[in-house]
Amino acid sequence: MMPGLRGAITEDHLSRLVAQTHQDVLARENQIPLGQLLRRVRPSDRYFHSALAQERFHLMGEFKNRCPIEGDLNSPSQAQTLLAALEDKSSALAVHCSEMYGGSPQLLKRLRAITDLPMLCANLIIRPYQVVEARVWGADAVLFMPSLVEQRTLGELMSQARILNMAAVVLVHDEAELEAAIRCRARIIAVGGRVPHTLEVDHQRMRQLLAQVPSDRIRIAVGGFHSKDQLTEIRDETDGVMIGTALMKATQPQQLIRRLGFN
Repeated sequence: MMPGLRGAITEDHLSRLVAQTHQDVLARENQIPLGQLLRRVRPSDRYFHSALAQERFHLMGEFKNRCPIEGDLNSPSQAQTLLAALEDKSSALAVHCSEMYGGSPQLLKRLRAITDLPMLCANLIIRPYQVVEARVWGADAVLFMPSLVEQRTLGELMSQARILNMAAVVLVHDEAELEAAIRCRARIIAVGGRVPHTLEVDHQRMRQLLAQVPSDRIRIAVGGFHSKDQLTEIRDETDGVMIGTALMKATQPQQLIRRLGFN
């Protein structure tokens, strides 16, 4: 589930992607220093965590116009059609704001202007500056990946999110990453259903990891879902699911949502 790369993902690909992200963020920081950016921002007033803490099986719709496996998925102009289908069924939205996923900050801003649902910025975030950027764009939550940052940096990212009243969703793929999420007191833990370096779906492995998430955390399953049977299998181990590719490809997303069991 690494952004912007198709097919198998090597450590070299990932290292170059993280390095480029780091370079790009530093360039933006030089243009607009963190202190100046903070003066533009107010804490989130949409409670992402509370939306997912309600007692039901949650759907989080994921907006992306491109993905590592399928390539181009949808036109950005169709985002409003998908939003209309999700409005009453989704507890929150995940929005990719990077060019690698065919997104932009403007997409998040546009969606926020036409819905009251809380928003997750699903970018590759490795510096606290990006957390503040996400809030400037209108995000109420941010996605962190322990596989990309050291434990200390993960803690700094979490702290910056808390300062801005933003939720943190920590995405893990193995026991070591889960332990990192627990150590930084993540309240929402997402477990990936794809093997990171091959992008193959392995829901059995995902279910084994979901079973290890502490019961007092919100558990979200991510990756490769497209049928009601798949969701039925994981309902006992998770509090909700993030679905992106299947929704973005659907010509009639409202019907797909009903077939998935979100009536």
